[in-house]
Amino acid sequence: MAGLSLLLVGGCATTVPGTPAASSSAGPGLELGSYSTSPRTVTTSTDLATVLEGRRMAETVPFLDQIDPAYAYHGHVIVGDLTGTSEGSVENIFGSTIDEVMVGREVGVMAGTNDARPGVVTKGLTQPRGITVGVWRMPSAAAATAAVADPRLFTADRSISGEPPKVRATVPGYPKAAAYKLDWGTGDADIDAFDADGPFVIAVQTDGTGPAPVVKYLGLQIKGLDGFVPTPLGKLGGLPADKDGVAALTLPPSDATRDGWVSPHVAALAATNVVAERDLLSDTGVDVVGYGRNTVYRAKDAAAAVRLRDGLLAEPKDTTQPITRIPVAGVPSASCDTYAMFAGGETIYYCTVAVGRYVAEYGSAQRVDVRQVIDASYEILRKAGS
Repeated sequence: MAGLSLLLVGGCATTVPGTPAASSSAGPGLELGSYSTSPRTVTTSTDLATVLEGRRMAETVPFLDQIDPAYAYHGHVIVGDLTGTSEGSVENIFGSTIDEVMVGREVGVMAGTNDARPGVVTKGLTQPRGITVGVWRMPSAAAATAAVADPRLFTADRSISGEPPKVRATVPGYPKAAAYKLDWGTGDADIDAFDADGPFVIAVQTDGTGPAPVVKYLGLQIKGLDGFVPTPLGKLGGLPADKDGVAALTLPPSDATRDGWVSPHVAALAATNVVAERDLLSDTGVDVVGYGRNTVYRAKDAAAAVRLRDGLLAEPKDTTQPITRIPVAGVPSASCDTYAMFAGGETIYYCTVAVGRYVAEYGSAQRVDVRQVIDASYEILRKAGS
């Protein structure tokens, strides 16, 4: 199950709002609505170009369970210029002063996980521990170094209500890194740290776990960036929006930036169950993932695709409510899980379908829309394999 996308990607059980169209059946038992059943053309728009470069940068981000084995859940990956104040912005996650210092960034990636197992109720007031990391490309190495040395990093943030004072901290082994502690009165202080590596600013935010995760992440991220060659801004439009036509097998996205292709590495980083999905994609030989309104995976063969379909359905859902497995009439290679996010909540429908080497997935609270998307996905994949 892929996780959220924002500027990047989706994955497991991504919930997509929408109103289904009237059905126009193309075959016995199929409900297609207004969805096409032909592969589409995926092109690199101006907005998507920055996203594609951010996805290239996301390839350098380590799996965060290497920092702490508990950091295995609720993955998210956000790519692009990371501007504004939305959930996927530098300001929203690191604060307005950090956003102002890094205002010259050209493109970036942020990723994160936590230790909250899906479907498990936490007792008492215990809050999940998590980590968020970032790599932001500045115009030059000098600009990255200057940003990390900027004293404004330590000034009070106007966008975070009730933020405690920033207390300067050191990062063992990284004397030029800028770091501060934030004591929210919940135990160990959080740490935000920033370091420069060539034209990149590397950022990390931890939840009350001391400096060890910061040190480990910086080492892994610097290693990941070794040999990475940024695409010049003037050439971003030449980045391929699709790979081997896999994204063309998805339905058109409602958000133009949730389009194109990603590697299995980036798809797993964004999964609700990061470690489980990483292992599943590896075991089934997935080599490319296409994004659109739905998600399409290409496995190594048809048998692997069936295992992938079943594995995605088997991953724990973010609910403590009962989960019901239902078939899809007319599409024997498809199956769905239905569940409420919480008691009394709306019903979510999450479905997967395997055809040949391919698996499509889609989730939404709109039952008819899910049926139409899965049926259209089946037809697209069936035609692609014929």
